[in-house]
Amino acid sequence: KGSPSTMLGHFLPDQPTHEAPMIPYGAAPVNLTYGLVSPEEVDAQKEEYTKSLEDQQEQAKEALLQQAQRQKEYLRVQAEQQKAIASGRWDQRLREQELAAEKQYQAQVARLNEAARQLKVALEYQVAQLLVEYDSRRTQEELNYRRYESELREWEECQHMSLTQIQHEEERLE
Repeated sequence: KGSPSTMLGHFLPDQPTHEAPMIPYGAAPVNLTYGLVSPEEVDAQKEEYTKSLEDQQEQAKEALLQQAQRQKEYLRVQAEQQKAIASGRWDQRLREQELAAEKQYQAQVARLNEAARQLKVALEYQVAQLLVEYDSRRTQEELNYRRYESELREWEECQHMSLTQIQHEEERLE
């Protein structure tokens, strides 16, 4: 920070840098303040300079505020762009995962349908075998029943004939 004379230098007139003159004996004293700025003028210049500094400070603060606002806005825009990009990536990833889940579901449903189809085929085969077995046994049962009825008729006829013969024999013997 310099001395007051350098700070106010651009407000003060150029000052001679001469040494104090030698005063001859008996001469009137030399005016030592000649060419210097008066204290009132220094105060006025100080006030003017202070006001100028304050104005410059306010302008600089306003410029810094605007710069900070622009930087914040730029950062907001960048953040929104990054959010949009990230959101897009997450949306894409979600769609890929949903597609993978759908494919997995479809594959599982296909395997389930195939297993069910195979079980139905096996069931149909068992049903067919059971029906063939049933028909075969039913047919054998009918044949056995017919044979039984036939044999029963023969036996009854034999019994009837035997009885008739016995009765004829008895009648004859009587």
